[in-house]
Amino acid sequence: MAAKAITSSELASLISGVPCSALRGTITNSALKITGYAHKLDIQTLENSLAPLTGPKRLDLSGIETVTRNQCAVIELLSGYWTVNQDLANSASITSNKPGNKFFKNEDLILAIKTPAYESFVNVDYYSLDGNVLHMLPSPRFRDNQAPAKYAATIGDLGEWTVAEPFGTELIVILTTPEPLFETPRKEHEPQIKYLPALNKRLAQLAKEGAAKPVTADFILITTQAR
Repeated sequence: MAAKAITSSELASLISGVPCSALRGTITNSALKITGYAHKLDIQTLENSLAPLTGPKRLDLSGIETVTRNQCAVIELLSGYWTVNQDLANSASITSNKPGNKFFKNEDLILAIKTPAYESFVNVDYYSLDGNVLHMLPSPRFRDNQAPAKYAATIGDLGEWTVAEPFGTELIVILTTPEPLFETPRKEHEPQIKYLPALNKRLAQLAKEGAAKPVTADFILITTQAR
C-alpha cells in the first residue's frame, strides 16, 4: 500500500522547521509546491524529507530562491513576518525592473515598493556581503517613511545609490510596521551584527504591545557584478 500523502497542516509543520528559510507550501491536485527562500543545503534536506510523502503529486521546489549562510540570520529573524505578508490579500512587496534582478557596477540601484492595505511605516534595509547594513528608508536623507495604504513608490531613481564592490548575491528587505521602528534614526550604515539584535528586540516589543495591524516583510535577492 502506498504511503498516505502529506496534508497541508503536516506540510506547514515540516517546512516551519527548516533552518535558514522562509517557506510557504501549497498542495494542488497535481503538485506539492514550495516557494520562498532557503540555503541550498537545506533545500536538499527538504527535498529528501518530502519526496517519500508526496504520493502521486509532483514535488516542485523551483520557486525557492537560494540564500547564503551570511543571510541566514536575517531570513530566520524575519521569516514569520514574511509568512504573514504572503497570507495577506494586499501585501507589501519590493521588486526591481532588472531582468533576473542583476545589477552592474556603477548602475543606479532602483527598486519599486508597495505597502499593505493599511497605513504603515516603511523600512528598507540593504544587507551587503561585507556584513554591513545600509538603511535605505528611513535614512538621514529620507526621514519620513510613513505611507498610506496600498502605496506604491520607486526609490533610488534620483541616483541615491550606485552599485559597487563587493559583488555577489545580496539581500534587500522591506519591513512595514504599525508604528515607527525606532524612535531615534539609526546611522545610514552599521554592522549587521549590531543592528539585528536591536531589530529583534524592537520587533519583540511590538509583538508584546499587540498592535492592531501586523508587521510584514518581503525580500528581494539581487546579484551585483562588474561588467
